[in-house]
Amino acid sequence: MRFRKKTAAFTAFMNGLVRNIKRDEVLKKFDTSNAAETVGQSQLSNVIHKYLEKYFQNFKNPSRKAAEECYWEGQRKRDGAAKMIFGGRNYPDLIIYSPYRIAIEYKLHKSGSLVKQGIGQCMMYTMSGEYDFALLVYHDRTKEKTICSASKKQQEKLIIEELKKLNVFVCFL
Repeated sequence: MRFRKKTAAFTAFMNGLVRNIKRDEVLKKFDTSNAAETVGQSQLSNVIHKYLEKYFQNFKNPSRKAAEECYWEGQRKRDGAAKMIFGGRNYPDLIIYSPYRIAIEYKLHKSGSLVKQGIGQCMMYTMSGEYDFALLVYHDRTKEKTICSASKKQQEKLIIEELKKLNVFVCFL
């Protein structure tokens, strides 16, 4: 299995994307207590669009270019047929097509089991070769942010680092 190489340019792009997601005021103040996952996806889509607009600022119409290069589930029809893996198709919640093909999975919950589910989905995106990279954005719904706090423990940090070898990145909110 061959994975796309993580260049300095990609690392800068991904670090900038994650930093923008973590710093976004709307996502920070987002009341997750009763919100549907699709509402969080929509807000995340807006953050990604803004980031891509800035990335494509030298294009004639950066907003249009950003819209062309970012897909949000339900926004428009998917491009082509996804590969069948274990009898099912890979459908990420969001996709960045350019400058890197990145599948993005968004989870909004108070259960750690959905972190593992999201990681598994992201692994399938990159291991199938359909996407060069994958990003799990997990919105911790617990009042004490226990899942987010757990991600800072030694074992979880090691797992997150190992996932990078599979081109899978994780962002906790």
